[in-house]
Amino acid sequence: MADNLSYCAEEARRQDWDRFMCTLFAPQDRRESLFALLAFNQEVAKTRETVSEPILGEIRLQWWRDAIERIFDDTKDANPAGHHVLDSLTDAIHRYDLSRDYFDRLIDGSFVPFVSFRSLARSFVLSFARSLVLLFRSLVQGRLLLFARSVAYLMPL
Repeated sequence: MADNLSYCAEEARRQDWDRFMCTLFAPQDRRESLFALLAFNQEVAKTRETVSEPILGEIRLQWWRDAIERIFDDTKDANPAGHHVLDSLTDAIHRYDLSRDYFDRLIDGSFVPFVSFRSLARSFVLSFARSLVLLFRSLVQGRLLLFARSVAYLMPL
């Protein structure tokens, strides 16, 4: 099975095993989009662990903000750097009409300093819950949008 996985599916398998396994139960025509969202989430989430200085994390996240902006601006090349995740992510965004707001908030929440329980909870809502909303929207194509939105607002912050 591993020989037939796309780059995004392989990244999801390596770095987010539980959600990778859950994605295998999704309809086959939606899996690659779900894998792209999982791979994107992992790329953003690993920022905290991969940088030695906060400014380097901010630079990395700004690169992802710019990449998301290019995807939503159809006049620009969405993937000038040739990043493996961006091609699949671009397809998922356009296929399921995903909102840029969720991507922006997910990126913003990935580097929130954990100075209190409240800041940890805020990071959870901005990152993990947002990624769930994107996954739900791709899976159900808006049919359960009310449920998906409620996941994003689990805690008032």
